[in-house]
Amino acid sequence: MLKIINRYLFRSLLINYILILLILTLLFLIFDFFERIDNLVKEGTDILVTLQYFACKIPFMVHLMIPFSMVIACVFTFGILSKNNEITAMRAAGLRLSSLSMPPLVLAVGLYGISLLLSEKVVPYYQRRSKEIYNLDIRKKDVRGGLSQKEIWWRDGDNFYRVGFFDSRDKTLRDVEVFKVNQDFDVIKHASADKGNFVRKEAGWGFSDVKELNFRGNKITGLDEFQYKSVPIHRSVKDFYNLETDPYSMTFKQLRDHIEESRDKNLLVSLYEKLAFPLSSLAITLLVIPFSFIRVRSNNLSRPFFVAIGSTFCYYTIHSLSIACGKGELLSPLVAANLTNLLFLSVGGVMLFRME
Repeated sequence: MLKIINRYLFRSLLINYILILLILTLLFLIFDFFERIDNLVKEGTDILVTLQYFACKIPFMVHLMIPFSMVIACVFTFGILSKNNEITAMRAAGLRLSSLSMPPLVLAVGLYGISLLLSEKVVPYYQRRSKEIYNLDIRKKDVRGGLSQKEIWWRDGDNFYRVGFFDSRDKTLRDVEVFKVNQDFDVIKHASADKGNFVRKEAGWGFSDVKELNFRGNKITGLDEFQYKSVPIHRSVKDFYNLETDPYSMTFKQLRDHIEESRDKNLLVSLYEKLAFPLSSLAITLLVIPFSFIRVRSNNLSRPFFVAIGSTFCYYTIHSLSIACGKGELLSPLVAANLTNLLFLSVGGVMLFRME
């Protein structure tokens, strides 16, 4: 009998969860549309570009709404069951509340895995794509020169690259230098060029007026000059665009490498948060389960609704304060990212143990 009831509870919970997730995602898309509509009309954006832009934002919105949807689905599912006296009937049959709590906990654990998968495999790509569409296809910042950059440095193997200026209007690199070093980081070759254009991914960039100096120790051993030369720089034009980046547009490994390159320790909090946020579904659900069994004596389901809203509000408020303390170096990044989950899991575990 327990398996049949658990399947019934899980199916009801899953259906309510999917409906709530779709509704919340649609609402946020509508809000975002009205926030962007001025720019869309001003730029005369094509309808297909607009649809593509908002479609790319769906994975990120779904990722953010997973915990909130789970909490609402949990309290409303059990609220409706309580209103219909189904919880009373299950209790009269000898079922414990801990047994009835298994379906939402199982679903919350599954959502943790889905949320973690989304944050690593889906959200980063579509976040970057949505930013590219908004900045390049809608606002056309590249044509206006708004995505140009100065003094760009990066390393690729034994080569260090420097670009004095990237002009997004004609997509050219100006004042380019390449330093090739040996194992002791002594420069063994230095190449410079005045201007370069992107050829294709396999060939790299084509540069004009190229000069190459070969070194042995501190002495120049050779000088070569080329009117035009193709250099296999493994970066396309879009890689030089000065687009606003955020942790959600990078995977865990990309964000970690970015932190090592930029040495921005504040981003360590965001790095650990990428692993902590997916756990919020389980943490909040564990806390609200005892409230979900509160007796509903009328058709008024406002109490479950306020429980869901209040619990989620408390979670995001405490989480935001914790993240702010981490970025302000009042807490270590690891503690700041996981403090709210630890608090909710501890309190929820105690309440779940004592709710019988």
